[in-house]
Amino acid sequence: MRDQLPTKPNNVETGIINLDNSSGEGTHWVAYAIDPRGIVYFDSYRLALPKEFMRHISNFSAPIFYSTVPTQQLNDPPICDREVLNVLAEISRFPRKPPYQVVNEYTSERFLKLKTQGHLQ
Repeated sequence: MRDQLPTKPNNVETGIINLDNSSGEGTHWVAYAIDPRGIVYFDSYRLALPKEFMRHISNFSAPIFYSTVPTQQLNDPPICDREVLNVLAEISRFPRKPPYQVVNEYTSERFLKLKTQGHLQ
């Protein structure tokens, strides 16, 4: 859940976050990958990055990449679970590629760089 992220992430890490709080039943899944070459945040709805995630990665200076076009619409059947698992599976299949490059190819280049060298653009 978004309010239960560890305070100190690993230098290389992948994960799934449910955007509900721990007191809720769960709402929507997103995926992320942390790598010294870049941080990827994947949301099939393309919602804003939650402040809890931004705090989670606040000590990293790697660029942040996030999806710019949704891969599902808000009124679609819920497929966010399948989407985040597919994204993380693709990242694990190509460990020598930066995660943002793998996800960019998976989503047909729908990713945008959000942050470079520790400063928001």
